[in-house]
Amino acid sequence: MLNTSILESGDYELKSSHFLEAARRGDSLTVEIVSDVAYNIGRGIAILIHLFNPESVILSGRCSSCATLWPPPIKRALNEFCIPRLLTTTLEMSSLGHNAELIGASILAIDQIKESDIQKITAIT
Repeated sequence: MLNTSILESGDYELKSSHFLEAARRGDSLTVEIVSDVAYNIGRGIAILIHLFNPESVILSGRCSSCATLWPPPIKRALNEFCIPRLLTTTLEMSSLGHNAELIGASILAIDQIKESDIQKITAIT
């Protein structure tokens, strides 16, 4: 059951963690909401599969903590909206959890640093 005092607070991090915890415990309303959202995400993934035909799609972020709730509605949407011969794409949940976005952004930034830039920085210090 959702705690109304938490829902009325301005702390969105607390709200989302409380919501996801309720879904993990099996609260019917939150499970239904997660299922609806996952189905719509599956529709979007189907479009991406049609455009890029990836070998794998990896889901991450806050909702990866509800890893058991996401795949069935996403797969239902993929079965409904994807061309059958493209359904070889695997669907995986990331183990990085909530920090996946930060880790990915950090790696992208590090990849953009050139050796010459590093030498300039070390020459200054």
